Amino acid sequence: MGNEDKDKLDELVEAEIVNVDENGMPVRSEEYSKAGGKRKNYSESEVVAIILPYIYEDISVSSREIARRTGLDARTVNKYRKSELFKQKLAELTNDKLLSLRCMALDELEKIVKDKTVSPNTKIKAIHEILQHSVSVAELAMQAGKEAKPIDINVLLKEIENM
Repeated sequence: MGNEDKDKLDELVEAEIVNVDENGMPVRSEEYSKAGGKRKNYSESEVVAIILPYIYEDISVSSREIARRTGLDARTVNKYRKSELFKQKLAELTNDKLLSLRCMALDELEKIVKDKTVSPNTKIKAIHEILQHSVSVAELAMQAGKEAKPIDINVLLKEIENM
């Protein structure tokens, strides 16, 4: 989880609204439940911070299951699961994970290339993978530099009207 999401979750834990179970997943605290706590005004960022770990761990987990474990309403979970903020946070986490895995893979390929006991054929395959990866990264960087901002038709129409 990102620092921002972790901070939100920490705030909820400190307020004894949420606990973190043995797997590091947010769950409704017993104390809050016993007191009849039904907090109806969670902010979007709070809901996202609560549901994000569940979906990151298993994208197919149902909103109903998340609601059962967290004490949130299933409709709330479902609503925020579709929000732009949630999609952004999930994309950030996924990108961070992929970057980490990519670095580990490149480190392993580097070990193969440097290992004197590895066959030349295996080294050639490892070198090929490294070069393929570097080409892909270069293409992505060039494409990102060339990408134009999407055209908003409403802005265009307003500009035409103002002429």
